[in-house]
Amino acid sequence: MTAARKRTLICLATFVIALILACGFLFSSAQVAEALLPESWTDAAAGDTGDWYLDGDNLDIDGVKSTVDSWRISSAYDFSALADDPVVIAVIDSGVNPSHDIFGGGGSCPDVFFRDSSGAIVGANTAGGASFVDDASDRHGTHVAGIIAVLIHALDLEDYIKIMPIKAGTPEGTKTSFSLTDVREAITFALSNGADIVNMSLTADSAGWNIVSDSNADTALFVAAAGNDGKSSASGNFYPAESDNVVGVMSYAEDSLGGKTLSSTSNYGSGFDIAAPGNLILSADGSTADGYKKLSGTSMASPVVAFAAALLEVKWRASAFEEVPDGVSEARSAQQALSLHSADTAYSTKDRKYYTALDLSALVGKSFVYSEAKGEMVIASGFVDVEMEVVSGDLTLGRAGTLELGAALPEGEDAAEYTFVWTVKFGGGNVYYGTRQNFAVSYNAADVATMNTVSVLLEVYSDAGLLVGSDTLVLSPSYADESDFAISVDGKAIGDESPSQSVDSGTVFSVSYIEYASPDTETVWYLDGEEVARANRFAPEFDAAGTHTVKVVVYENGTAVYERSIVVEFNAKSVAPDDIWGKIEQSFEDNRDTYILVGVVLGLAVVIVGAVVIAIVIRRGNRRA
Repeated sequence: MTAARKRTLICLATFVIALILACGFLFSSAQVAEALLPESWTDAAAGDTGDWYLDGDNLDIDGVKSTVDSWRISSAYDFSALADDPVVIAVIDSGVNPSHDIFGGGGSCPDVFFRDSSGAIVGANTAGGASFVDDASDRHGTHVAGIIAVLIHALDLEDYIKIMPIKAGTPEGTKTSFSLTDVREAITFALSNGADIVNMSLTADSAGWNIVSDSNADTALFVAAAGNDGKSSASGNFYPAESDNVVGVMSYAEDSLGGKTLSSTSNYGSGFDIAAPGNLILSADGSTADGYKKLSGTSMASPVVAFAAALLEVKWRASAFEEVPDGVSEARSAQQALSLHSADTAYSTKDRKYYTALDLSALVGKSFVYSEAKGEMVIASGFVDVEMEVVSGDLTLGRAGTLELGAALPEGEDAAEYTFVWTVKFGGGNVYYGTRQNFAVSYNAADVATMNTVSVLLEVYSDAGLLVGSDTLVLSPSYADESDFAISVDGKAIGDESPSQSVDSGTVFSVSYIEYASPDTETVWYLDGEEVARANRFAPEFDAAGTHTVKVVVYENGTAVYERSIVVEFNAKSVAPDDIWGKIEQSFEDNRDTYILVGVVLGLAVVIVGAVVIAIVIRRGNRRA
């Protein structure tokens, strides 16, 4: 082989090797197609591996971007309202450097800060001072917020996700100190100014830092770093991350085989919720306007989860379908979705357990729906054409009964493979649940006491716990009719074969169940053949003791639908006159002989007393004379 030929082969081999290496680098590094990241970032990422978490084996930003782009062109999504009302992530930390390129400060990419109507950044300093500019030696807050900014730019979501910087830390040497009071005030500011997500890349080994209330968590989703002590959550208090009202985030790194392993410094255990990339993460330095550096820890993993929650809320708000019903907390729903979405895990070498790892592609790709039966978000997967039916049961206002419901599956489907969950809501307020294919609901009269509808929801779940089908039905109780009516005396219904009734003064006649009849009904009362009242209740006045006939006729749209007469025996002794003379008169009439005798005796007594008085007066007069 000649020297020239050798040189040619060497050059060709060198070119092929270079091409292979270039392709290898191209497909092993993160690909962020058409992203609006500043040039300073792309330059830093090209010469570093700190953007490893963006690749297909981790957050899969390219895959997620394809999904997000498909939303933009789908009629099932509308982003227009989000432009005026974006999802806001508050970053409670050491502040930010707003001039940094990654936030749009250099003008090379869109702005990512949440701003008020005047264009000013909505931010605060709760640690003392007016500026939220990051002056910590490690520029911790700028780095944390920068991670969120990178993800916003990578998915072209600058119009829909915004950052609210809140400085709550005070520099102390190479660290930043956070006081409980300052962080509480930061939370109050965030919630008062429209934050939807609150990221806290800070940890305290104290139960006193369990500061996120139920009300806070209903308003915004809170995400916090688990801490970097390499300890189990069972060994101490690591708040706010351990709170049930907070998503606690552990940090994972890639092992030599590309697998996910909890970082050796990351706290771990059942007290936390999820793991995310947190090792050697490239983000803004903050000491300059275009510098970058790598930091590690759960502080870096926490903002990744905060962004994931914001992305989920963007999807829900843009969706043409009602993903989260009115009255249900979007923040709580996002927290539940994060706990459900992922089958991916990160292994802990310390306790030899696997912990849920964030899977951004799965989070945006799954369909989450709110389950009325469970009172939380569930994953919907596939579709079973289930149809509910009313087997038997007539709903009538004011009447107890039994409603039998059934679930019909398509031919060939085995009901044993599914779980049926029924939710029946009555207008009276009671809710009944069932878990069989056929469900009998025994309800009381109060459940159907008004004309409110009865709502029935059927949810069908697979053996894996996925919602695979549902159906809804709305039933309206019918009005009571003549079969329900009965004439009542002082609230006691009178049977059809009842003897005559003995009544007293003030006795009230009415028709039972008439309050549940159609509004088109009218009640007319007759006493001894003469009409005396048109009302649902009637209290007659009798002129004298004796037997009387009380009759009632119920008309609906002018047609008599119910008619009933009863004979009553009135005892005049029970009359209650309106005045004292009437009482005396009535008493006299009832006891005539007794009162005549008493009157005669009293009359004689008066005559005798009068005679005695006259005699005494005459005698005294004679003495004076």
